[in-house]
Amino acid sequence: MSFDFSEEALRTLLHWTIERSSSDQVEVSISGGRRSVLVFQDQDAQDQTEEALWLRVRALKESRQGFCSGVAITSDFSESGIHAVLARAEAIARSQQNVTTTLGVVDPAETEVVAFNNERRSIASGSARTAEVAAQAIIRGMHHGFVANGVIEVTEGDFADKQGIVAFGNSLGRFAYYRRTNISISLAIQKRTDQQLSAIGSISRSHWGELDTESFLSYVFEKAQFTRQSTPLAPGSYLIGFESAAIALLIQQILPAFTATTIAENRSWLRTRRHVQIAAPQVSLRADPGDPRVRMRDFDGEGWPTAPLHLIRNGIHEEIAIARRAALRRDETPNGYGPLLPSNAPETPWGIILDVEGQGNCRALMSRIGIPTLWVSELSQVFPFDSEMLSARTKGGVLELENGIIQRSFHDITLRLPIWRLLSQLIDASEPELVGNMAVPAIIFYDVEVC
Repeated sequence: MSFDFSEEALRTLLHWTIERSSSDQVEVSISGGRRSVLVFQDQDAQDQTEEALWLRVRALKESRQGFCSGVAITSDFSESGIHAVLARAEAIARSQQNVTTTLGVVDPAETEVVAFNNERRSIASGSARTAEVAAQAIIRGMHHGFVANGVIEVTEGDFADKQGIVAFGNSLGRFAYYRRTNISISLAIQKRTDQQLSAIGSISRSHWGELDTESFLSYVFEKAQFTRQSTPLAPGSYLIGFESAAIALLIQQILPAFTATTIAENRSWLRTRRHVQIAAPQVSLRADPGDPRVRMRDFDGEGWPTAPLHLIRNGIHEEIAIARRAALRRDETPNGYGPLLPSNAPETPWGIILDVEGQGNCRALMSRIGIPTLWVSELSQVFPFDSEMLSARTKGGVLELENGIIQRSFHDITLRLPIWRLLSQLIDASEPELVGNMAVPAIIFYDVEVC
């Protein structure tokens, strides 16, 4: 029998579990879903669809040192299974000296798996659409003398941190439920006579209607033709376009600066830039967990409802995330981005939407730029270089395009990006696309430093 993923069923189960907890505070989450995966290699393909559901309990116990936490997980949803996971989480909490984890992040040292019964169960074959896309890739590869290897994944659930089906509740009386589908295609191309990887392409959308597979496959195969002749790129300043996945990593690095805690502790580059122009006038950056594109829970771990925040509006820095404890220090009202009490972690904005008044998708953006432009599909790492500069390393090579046509290919490069001036140096952008729990566009920047 398949699991019942309805909001009503999961809400009832959450409340039943919370009522039976003896902890001072408790949070309970139920997550899972269905995943259809088609893995293909040259002319061989394997297809499987699975489903799973599991329950996580975090118990808080008060002690002389403060609150202590314990986390336990189970997929045994019988009455005895739920009592067992509650008891184990509470026992772990009593044995801990303090709490260091934040809401939504499970520290393996604080976690114990009580039971997994039929955690993943095969229920059916995958969709005809996944098989169609795989066949297109294989046939196209054979025609051009390439081997096409890839994975097509349709996820309704959090198998790969997509968190498509999640119910969340706590003893403060808050409840959240959201359900999301994610379609992900990863494709690797190489010449049949060459073991060296020629090209990698990936794409992610929230439903099939948004997915132009023909354009995507054409782009990856065209990229493969050029990647095998990649050359080094000389240091200097360049016009560079970043696809949405790369932009999402960059935005993740700047978000901690938009919090009351980091500003109060002089760890934010925004500490002297409140209500100052920090981006181009067409740039707006919002935290809005209620937006249907990034729908997430609408309350934080301290029980406060999350309010939409205009972190940047028309290029001007306006608001910051304020947790309850930070609000007490600043004599302000919290806006619902605090971690689970009693964590000492700073507040974090989530449900991020970056609007840059862009038009069309990423491929349309590539096609309308009539001058040579470097393009970065993915970044392997992004980290602070100093207090006001990010360092980033590309992944999968760099292409030079003109009017959407690939001209040359270069090896991976290291970039230096000014944190607070980055969003002022843009030329054009696409419409936002869903990347994880963010909606962000592809963007072209000028004067990007290549080391």
